[in-house]
Amino acid sequence: MDNLNFYRYENEKNLLVVNKNGKIKRLYCPFPVSDGMRKISAVTAIASGNDEKIYYKINGTYYEYSSFVILGK
Repeated sequence: MDNLNFYRYENEKNLLVVNKNGKIKRLYCPFPVSDGMRKISAVTAIASGNDEKIYYKINGTYYEYSSFVILGK
C-alpha cells in the first residue's frame, strides 16, 4: 500500500490527502492507519481539537494524527 500524506481536515468522516504522485484524494472513514510499529488500526472519525490539532478516533479513543501514517491503495 502507498503511504498518503495528511492534507486538510474536512469533517468528522472525511479528509483530504495527497498521494505519492501529488494527487489530492478525499479519504472517507473508516480508513487504515499504522502506528509505526506495524500495528494497523481503523480510523472511525476525525476531530479538530481546541489546540487546532487533528485527532483520529480509533477504538473509541482520540489520538493525535501525527502519531500515525495513513495507509491507502
